[in-house]
Amino acid sequence: MGSAKASGQVLEAGASDPKPTFAPQEKYGSFERKVVLERLIWYLGYSPQEGFSCSQRASRSFVIPIMAKLETIVAEFRARLEKNRCDDGLSLQNFPSGACGDASILLAHHLAENGFGTYRYICGRHGDASHVWLSDGEVIIDITADQFDDFNHPVFIAAASPWHDALKGEDQHEATLSVWGSNWEARYLATYEALVGGSDNEVGQ
Repeated sequence: MGSAKASGQVLEAGASDPKPTFAPQEKYGSFERKVVLERLIWYLGYSPQEGFSCSQRASRSFVIPIMAKLETIVAEFRARLEKNRCDDGLSLQNFPSGACGDASILLAHHLAENGFGTYRYICGRHGDASHVWLSDGEVIIDITADQFDDFNHPVFIAAASPWHDALKGEDQHEATLSVWGSNWEARYLATYEALVGGSDNEVGQ
């Protein structure tokens, strides 16, 4: 799937080549936003008998805007990656195909830059293929799963996902630019700056 770097290998920090790519299993309906909001509202302490307290109602008023902001930021970043045509030394040229590892690292950095904290790099397998997505332990974020024929969501944000469960993903490490050493960090930073800080021409438009 793509270059040798995107052939399903997971390198140790500091290694100079490959990382993961990934596979699928079944189609989804449009329940993702509902699941996320219901899960977050439950965390806020909603009681079917008593409803929300005043403080909980105030908290709930922030949940939906925050989730909307998250969806917007992730979707806009995906759109940037779709336009990217830079020869950046990563695996993004055929995005989303073979790009899950690098795209997830870059997205995690972007989310941190926008105040959404840190995410973990989750790697799962199906057969002889692999796939990477992000999770903070509560929410799954995946912007490359639609490279597979049996997954049709370009931007997937949910509290639960049978498709991802089937891949038996394992938490590899924090999704950070420096995870594979300084050489990879420099490549990631250059690509991130071109994607987010540069002009449209720099991302290949």
